Amino acid sequence: MNAPFVHIKKRAAKVGRRRVRITRGKPSAYIGSGFVPSVLAGDKGQCIWFEGGLEREMLVQLNTDPDIVNIDGHAPPLRWTDGLYWHEFRPQYVVQRRNGLKSIVAIQWGAVVLKYGLREILGLIEPFARAQGYDRIELWTDSQIRNPVRIANSNLLHSVGSEEFEPALLERILQCAHKLGRATTIGEIRQNMGPQEQLFRAVAKLIWSTKLVADDPGRLIDNKLGVTALTLLKNNGQVK
Repeated sequence: MNAPFVHIKKRAAKVGRRRVRITRGKPSAYIGSGFVPSVLAGDKGQCIWFEGGLEREMLVQLNTDPDIVNIDGHAPPLRWTDGLYWHEFRPQYVVQRRNGLKSIVAIQWGAVVLKYGLREILGLIEPFARAQGYDRIELWTDSQIRNPVRIANSNLLHSVGSEEFEPALLERILQCAHKLGRATTIGEIRQNMGPQEQLFRAVAKLIWSTKLVADDPGRLIDNKLGVTALTLLKNNGQVK
C-alpha cells in the first residue's frame, strides 16, 4: 500500500458515517448515540439514528427546517475513487427538499475539516454522488450548527410545530400578508392586524408549515424578518 493511498484513506475516514447502525431496541456501546423521532410528515414518524452530540443537534434542526420534507438516515454506501483506489462513503443523512433537491448532509467538527482537508475529499466524492442521483453534498460544521440564530429559529419552529392555533386566525394572517405584498415584515403584519394574543407564534406556525416563506431563511425570526405568502409566490410562478 503506497503512501498517497494511506493519506487519502486516512482523510476519507473522517467523512460520513463510521459505525454500523445499531438496531433499535438494542443498547448502544457508544455514549451519545441513539435515535431521534422525525416530526416530518414524509417520514411517517420514523426514528432516525445519530452518532454523537453534533449529529443530534443537526438532526433536531433538520427536523424543524420548513424546506425539508424527508430525512433518510439509512442511505446505502456510495463508492468513489481517487483515481487509483476505490473507497466507500457512508452518508450520514440524505434530505429531500420541497423543490425536489436531494442532498447528502455531511457533519463534522470544523477543526477536523481543516486538519484533514475534508472539503477537498468531499469535492472528490461529489461527482460520484451526482451520478447516483444526489444533487449536492452539504458540509455542516459545529460553528454553523451552533450558530445562535439557527438554534433560536429551530427552537421556535419546534415549539410551534405541535401547537394548535385557531384556523380563522391563521387565515386572517395569510390574507393580511397577501394584501401587503412581497417582502412584508412580521412587524408590519402585526401592526396591520392589531394586538392579538399569540399572533407572533401563529406567524411562526405559518413559516413552519411553509404557507409563509421567509425571504432570508438564515435570519432571526423576529419582527424585522421579511415574509411572503406562498400564494403570491405561486401566482408569480416562483414555486410550483
